[in-house]
Amino acid sequence: MRYLLDTNALIFALTDEERLSEAVRQALRSKSNEVYFSAVNIWEIEIKVKSGKLERPVEDTVAVARRTGWIELPVTSSHAVATSGFDLFHSDPFDRLLIAQAKIEGLIIVTSDRVFELYDVPLLRY
Repeated sequence: MRYLLDTNALIFALTDEERLSEAVRQALRSKSNEVYFSAVNIWEIEIKVKSGKLERPVEDTVAVARRTGWIELPVTSSHAVATSGFDLFHSDPFDRLLIAQAKIEGLIIVTSDRVFELYDVPLLRY
């Protein structure tokens, strides 16, 4: 299976795994699965840290995620264009871009956000 972490799932996976369900923890640990984090996650974290809405979860999120064996997913113009075809169920541009990435790349999103269900994208809820 191939999973894409939403930003909260990424933060919890790196800092407080107990906030994730056992099914998610197993999926992230399984060597037979590919786990992706996105440039979108990093962008969202950096904006929230700068605005004071979030304390930096780890010193270097990208380095820690890579050491964990997760794969970095860049944002492409195809991902950005795909968001234009979405209904406006979700107003968060970060989440809309993650949904587009998951759809285009054939990934399952790890999230607790129920609004994602409205976008016909595979989910693994935590």
